[in-house]
Amino acid sequence: MKELTVVFDNVPGVPGLITGWGFAAVVRGYGRTVLFDAGSDGATLLSNLRALSIVPKSIDLVVLSHAHADHAGGLPEFLSVAPGVELIVPDSLPKRLVEAIEATGVGFRTADPGEELADGVTTTGSLPGKQIEQGLILAGHDGPALVTGCAHPGVQTMLKEAARVAGSPVGTLIGGFHLHAFRKGSVRATAAELREMGLERIAPSHCTGDRATTILADEFGEGFIESGLGRSIVLDDEGKGGGSPGSGSREA
Repeated sequence: MKELTVVFDNVPGVPGLITGWGFAAVVRGYGRTVLFDAGSDGATLLSNLRALSIVPKSIDLVVLSHAHADHAGGLPEFLSVAPGVELIVPDSLPKRLVEAIEATGVGFRTADPGEELADGVTTTGSLPGKQIEQGLILAGHDGPALVTGCAHPGVQTMLKEAARVAGSPVGTLIGGFHLHAFRKGSVRATAAELREMGLERIAPSHCTGDRATTILADEFGEGFIESGLGRSIVLDDEGKGGGSPGSGSREA
């Protein structure tokens, strides 16, 4: 089963986990287990992983979306307990973060757009904007899914680039979309644009904001997927009907 589980988020989901401002998700079922981002605090991230029965050393690859502290703050502590991982970072990391990563002894590199990081897992590559950011593209049973940390380059820009890299329209969008400061009309206009680009399902979290999330739920209807800390989103046919309500599983 191919699935994504949110392991760090300020949006509550499954009881018994610790919320915090930031985002991180674990992707499984693609041959390698991937951690996308690391939240703002390593202790909280590791606590949530334990509660979800995810062993840090079982993670093969870490992909960092961008260098902001709410996505990279937990990275050094995670790397200290999982020294064998491969680390993919966006272009242009601040010196302080580079030094913190180097202190763990873990090497890191950037990846080209469309580079296959695991079976069915690629990256958009680093996209320019107010903050350089890369998204993670996951193969699904009905087309690619895009995972974003904050979508600082613009959620439409990242969706368009992911579709170009994947060679087909993105069907599912997951993560933070940085819409919390948008007015209602702007959120509805954004939703309309995403629909026009072929997006069918959306799972907003983190910096999307409660108001924007409510509007997206209305605009996407049955295509809206409730996200939040501890929830899992199934991305392939094998998981159809799978996942108990207690695990927070949702099918994309």
